[in-house]
Amino acid sequence: MSVFSPYRFAIVSHTSKLETVMKSTMRDHEISLDFFDFSYKDPLRMVRNLLDQGYEIVICYSALGTSLLYELGSSFVVIPRDDFEIIKALSAAKKIAPNIALTVCETENIDTELIESLLSIKIKKIMFNSLETLSNALDKAINEGIQVLVGGGLSYAKAQKHAIPFFRIKPNQHNIEHAII
Repeated sequence: MSVFSPYRFAIVSHTSKLETVMKSTMRDHEISLDFFDFSYKDPLRMVRNLLDQGYEIVICYSALGTSLLYELGSSFVVIPRDDFEIIKALSAAKKIAPNIALTVCETENIDTELIESLLSIKIKKIMFNSLETLSNALDKAINEGIQVLVGGGLSYAKAQKHAIPFFRIKPNQHNIEHAII
């Protein structure tokens, strides 16, 4: 399927792996995508700067994306995380330890009880609604001695800093394509 788009798309993400997945997913579409690393210092300013630079649409893969969506409106599209993506990451993490910390944005609806029963694991939800609450909740969980962490970009940085095994939640091709087309 070929799609003509007069729009300039900016893609922001905490992982460079998204660029590889998106280019592979979109290779049959006539869409130009520019990729940028997600700024955790001031994500709202970063996205506004991209819009000011002439990008009509900014697409984001981050659990923080939903909170930005409320600020930015229709020029901002979030690639959602779904339970299956989370199950994949938790399944890999289970090989390290059965007690797993998982970052969960307050706007996400994740059936952790079902996932726990399916995978025979215990999930410690690290709840957040902003970059600040995520950082604080991660620090608290690390101080409490979490053994393994599943999440995104900021979670990865904290896990690396404290030598905690980390498993990234990766977007699936369907959600990527749905966000773009």
